[in-house]
Amino acid sequence: MELTSLDGPRLALLDWMMPEMDGLEVCRRVRSGPERPYVYITMLTSKLSSEDVVAGLEAGSDDYITKPCNPEELKAGCAQGSESSASKIRWCRRAKRCASKRRTTR
Repeated sequence: MELTSLDGPRLALLDWMMPEMDGLEVCRRVRSGPERPYVYITMLTSKLSSEDVVAGLEAGSDDYITKPCNPEELKAGCAQGSESSASKIRWCRRAKRCASKRRTTR
């Protein structure tokens, strides 16, 4: 799956209902895979019930936007996701450098 590759995208906009694999399954697979750079996942769907929102978030989605959506809401969510993903990548790199330094000073 390209989302879990080291050079894959860091922001994913998924529909719940997709052919072959639904958005929930994509979320689960991305989150359960090996540690990789963080992928910020937004679920964009027509599923409106609170149970659906909970299911989407529990599957690993970072954000949940219902269709039809306001274009400004979608734009703001993508901007937030992009910044959040970049922050998490920076944090992971710092943590790895610190761990590496600790191993070499022992």
